[in-house]
Amino acid sequence: MNIQSVLFKQKSTKILIVGAGISGRACAQWLSIHDCYVDMIDSRKIELKNNLPKNVSFYPNLSFSNVDLQRYTAVIVSPGLSPNEKSENNIAVIKKTANSFGIPIWTEVDLFFSALEHNSKKQEAKPKILAVTGTNGKTTVVTLAADLLRNLGYDIQLAGNIGKSLLEALMERARGSKMPAVWILELSSFQLFYANSFAPDASVILNFSSDHLDWHCSEEEYLSSKLKVFGFPHLSGVPIINTDDTSLKIRIEKHISSLDRKEGTQKPIYFGLRSNKQKVDFCIKKYNGEDWFCMTGERKNFVPVLKVKDSVSLGKQNRINLLATFSLCSIVLHDITEISEIDYSFKLPNHRMEEILIKDNLRFLNDSKATNINATMFALDHLSDPLLLILGGDLKKQNPSPLVNVLRARNVVTYIYGKDKHYFRKCFEKYDVEHFMIDNVKEAVVLIKKHLDEKNSQRERQVNILLSPACSSKDQYKDYAERGNDYQKAVISCFAECEHA
Repeated sequence: MNIQSVLFKQKSTKILIVGAGISGRACAQWLSIHDCYVDMIDSRKIELKNNLPKNVSFYPNLSFSNVDLQRYTAVIVSPGLSPNEKSENNIAVIKKTANSFGIPIWTEVDLFFSALEHNSKKQEAKPKILAVTGTNGKTTVVTLAADLLRNLGYDIQLAGNIGKSLLEALMERARGSKMPAVWILELSSFQLFYANSFAPDASVILNFSSDHLDWHCSEEEYLSSKLKVFGFPHLSGVPIINTDDTSLKIRIEKHISSLDRKEGTQKPIYFGLRSNKQKVDFCIKKYNGEDWFCMTGERKNFVPVLKVKDSVSLGKQNRINLLATFSLCSIVLHDITEISEIDYSFKLPNHRMEEILIKDNLRFLNDSKATNINATMFALDHLSDPLLLILGGDLKKQNPSPLVNVLRARNVVTYIYGKDKHYFRKCFEKYDVEHFMIDNVKEAVVLIKKHLDEKNSQRERQVNILLSPACSSKDQYKDYAERGNDYQKAVISCFAECEHA
């Protein structure tokens, strides 16, 4: 049974939504519009502030094992709920029972693409769909791509793991009777894991490293979820591939070669910084004595797109992110060199290496979006010592050894807090990484001020003070943005306002 037949042909269908988060509530709203009867359940004891549609019932604080699934035509699962029965929040029993009764499990991604397919029959021009996933850099790339295309006059809608959920954005557009020219989707492995149907016009996995092993059963399962971004169950659109990540490139090429593809499917677009034997469509080359972002022309020559010095700063990783951005935008633009004609300064999103204060040779940076080890290592790679690093939270079963190896060779003092601070402490003690234990981000800033005041000397060199937690924020905060805001408030209070207290 497919979604089209349930939503647009059957009447009085009853559907179960598991999880009452942003995605679950958006699904409930969408299904109610299509005259479905919806039961939404959650294992948490929570209250929903907004009134639900009359054909949606909500049951909080409910054990998933007590649900009679045979009452439902289909099950919609929220992305925060793991299939792994060893995970704290899991739907293993729901999944097992649904499979035994032949009840389909769908996601917000499935509903979204079904709705787009249905709407496309009424539209003259089908919108482009650009999809981005990866362990790090997703928000940066989708934000850069959206800003760039908007500045070139395109009607853009960001959705997914940034801003509005997929169906929230779709319903808002439907109310305004205007669909965008381009959908830019940021997607996590959680959102892709359960998806049954996915068909973007172009897609990219920016990078891959171990993360979310508290949700996924294994690293292989984590990568397999991300690989769905290239289309599922069939290859869809143009795969965009990072040649710098050799092992990921090989795995992607193997994966897409195993998929069925429609006639006329375009070849992959490759981007990268390194010089190697691989043909690269987007790279950095010298042009008239200056470094330029370039694309490969029809005659295999390099066409300049944008001067590197006119782009975002903060190191190598953001140059890679811009190459990925240009690769995505080339699917939409008739001429990629249009980029060089606009007066636009590329900006990083909030909480990603965000400079919040420079004072007395102290530079405070907010990298709260660094929710895994690899992201923090990227941040450290772009900053010089001496450096004071605040990190901690929920490690999500990551191995901190690569980060420890970086810190032990650097002039870095660490301030560790949160759920897994004692695990960090053991690792740091073993390799003599200087560290201090604190309870939260605000306390870290207060202690840093105390330590700096005790030294009471003129600082000839700039000291970087960085919040880059390497962990999830969920042990103490609603999300990484709340964590970053807490850090920013503490910095302003202790360092910008203290003289006027």
